[in-house]
Amino acid sequence: MDDVYLLDVYTELFAWVGPESNEQEKSMVMGLAQEYIKSAGADRQGTSITKVEAGKEPPHFTCHFLGWDHSQAQVFEDPYEMKMRELEDKRNSMPAETPSPFSNVQLKRRETTSSPGVKESSQTSQPFAQVQLKHRDFNNSSAPTPEEKGNSAANPFAIKLKSTGFKYEEPPAPEVTPVASNPAATPAPEPDPANYVDHSTTKFTYAELKARGPEIEAKVNPVFRHMYLSDQEFEQILQMPKSQFETLKKWKQDDLRRKVGLF
Repeated sequence: MDDVYLLDVYTELFAWVGPESNEQEKSMVMGLAQEYIKSAGADRQGTSITKVEAGKEPPHFTCHFLGWDHSQAQVFEDPYEMKMRELEDKRNSMPAETPSPFSNVQLKRRETTSSPGVKESSQTSQPFAQVQLKHRDFNNSSAPTPEEKGNSAANPFAIKLKSTGFKYEEPPAPEVTPVASNPAATPAPEPDPANYVDHSTTKFTYAELKARGPEIEAKVNPVFRHMYLSDQEFEQILQMPKSQFETLKKWKQDDLRRKVGLF
């Protein structure tokens, strides 16, 4: 179904194009038929070539097939596309708007009577008005003492608990433990650049520079830490003399210093 075929009946050559054949096959089918006639011999020159598309087969083509069924030769349709087309047709056939079964339902507010001796509130539209009135009656069922009135501002739940028979106790105050200051967290003072010694005249050992003691750090310029090494120890640690090191790129110098701990 996805190719092209040649049917040679000697007096005529049919080029059948399948429904799923690509554009390249469709454009090359006639050239393929002509090449076939040329290769068949001189007596076949001039044989007519007929292009037949799937689903449009003429009778003089189908007569060469015993029991040809046109219903089976219909153009192939992808099952997924066919299902999507059926769903789209079903959606288009449905009414534009389906009324909701709850469109005619109306919510009604239940009228309740207030408690005796309680004045009705003018805002009857509030759904929780009755609940608020009953809450006020419960609070007024036991009059608070003058001492309770004074403490009600600090804790409004104390009066309610005493009126219902429960014993109210103030919770213990949380203990606050002072946190001791951490001397290690105090940052060390920054060294004064004015105290840096000249690396051309003052030298330190590799162990002293790598240990970074406070006395050494106060004297060493960190940018030229490696230059405080002696010439002999510099060549031993960095595997080259100072003159060669100075010719390297800045990133290469920093990389070598970082590897030996002198960055």
